[in-house]
Amino acid sequence: FQAEDGIRDLVRSRGLGDVYKRQPQYTGLGKSLSRDFALINGALLFMYIREFQHLPINLTVNVPYNWKLATNLPFDSEDFQYRAQNYLELIQNPLFMGPFEEIYFDHQGQLHYIIFNGIYKSNMEKLSLTSQKLLAYQTDLFSISFSGRYLLIFEYLLEQRGPAGQGFPNYAVVYLSSRNIQNDFKNIEKTIGSSFVQSWFNPLFYRGIAEKIYEPQIQTLWFWKGLAEYYGMLSAVRAGSWSEEDFVSHLISEINRYLRFEKFYKLPVARISYDIQKQDVNEALEYLKLKGELLCFLLDVKIRSISQNTRSFDNIAKFIRDWCVDYQGNFSDDDILKIINSLSSINFTTFFDMYVFGKMMLPINETLEQAGIYAELLVDTIPDLDHTILTKNQVINNLPSEHPFAIGGIKNGDKIVAMNNVRITDRFDFRKFIESQSVSSEIEVMVERDKLSVLHLIKIPGKEIPILKLINAIPRTETQLKLRKGLLSGK
Repeated sequence: FQAEDGIRDLVRSRGLGDVYKRQPQYTGLGKSLSRDFALINGALLFMYIREFQHLPINLTVNVPYNWKLATNLPFDSEDFQYRAQNYLELIQNPLFMGPFEEIYFDHQGQLHYIIFNGIYKSNMEKLSLTSQKLLAYQTDLFSISFSGRYLLIFEYLLEQRGPAGQGFPNYAVVYLSSRNIQNDFKNIEKTIGSSFVQSWFNPLFYRGIAEKIYEPQIQTLWFWKGLAEYYGMLSAVRAGSWSEEDFVSHLISEINRYLRFEKFYKLPVARISYDIQKQDVNEALEYLKLKGELLCFLLDVKIRSISQNTRSFDNIAKFIRDWCVDYQGNFSDDDILKIINSLSSINFTTFFDMYVFGKMMLPINETLEQAGIYAELLVDTIPDLDHTILTKNQVINNLPSEHPFAIGGIKNGDKIVAMNNVRITDRFDFRKFIESQSVSSEIEVMVERDKLSVLHLIKIPGKEIPILKLINAIPRTETQLKLRKGLLSGK
């Protein structure tokens, strides 16, 4: 990686001989580098030097044997040499390498590529057709015009829990496992759609080059994450991948996940977004995506109901994409509120005070009925070991004497290593594992104590939580029917 005028170390230069040098980089790759693939995201790898940010950059890549390379960087010459006009173009066009297969398709008179790494051929066509439908719908909805080709990358990971994706200006990556493809394809379709939304709104998710590279918009993280999830869900229906029943079923499932989560978070989403580095990040992001998605749904239904379907959340999303994408400042929650109030002609100040800045329970049943969905709140018993007793490093802290861990011999200061031979790396892993078990079942918990591994047998207790049960999803009034049709068709 060399700028035309050379590139400097992070330490002070000792002269020209120290300035002009090649710098092999391996740090920053993290989980994006394995024996099966490499995703080199420029902002994580290539150092930012303010004085050189506008200079052209030459990049030479040594591709491993039997691997291919996919990138949107301009091809400069033979032997995998590329040339970026400046630092911004470099970090917005990552490099993906692996023994992948690719499919190309035409959209808007331009060829775009879908990359499959580790995906069985029997699933490639299904993923490709779904992706093209979702891409076509969203580019029409948000008036997206491509200046270059778009890359959609599917990466197979053996231990991937559920489908996960990220979108950037010119590409998106979706991580899958064989279990996801066989049993969870509806969620894969939503994840693809959500990743596309992150691409179209990427300049709003992340700000440009400054002393901090691509600093996330943490002040309004609940909104951007929720927006991507909500339109991932809506796009699946509107593009024809999901049925109306799929939408209702998934919505009820998301609400029940929210009801489980709600008891753990005592802070409003606005505060969690702002202080996310103080939280268990993976878990906090899951909560923000979930509640943000439901807040977008509530806003959409309320706008459609009051305006008699003449306005919707689509107007909000399109305006933000069209008019705010080049805005160089930081969005605040107040900015989002002003945009929604202005475009909907409805005052949502009280709504934001209660559900964004406040901690009131979302008005789920009332909103569902406006969309012709009837449900009742019941009580269910779920397996629970209170994951809040763990620190970010899986260390037991403030363990009550009556807790099953304490009864089973686990102590404060012990570090959770594995449960039933399943590795536990954070509180998110811990909670997901417990949710997969049954009430009163026994599990083996491996802890690290004084540099020794100790095995304990623990019985999982049950905990009562509220759960929403669907009664009927057939609209009973003409108003409900029109709102539902408008919501799911976008018209």
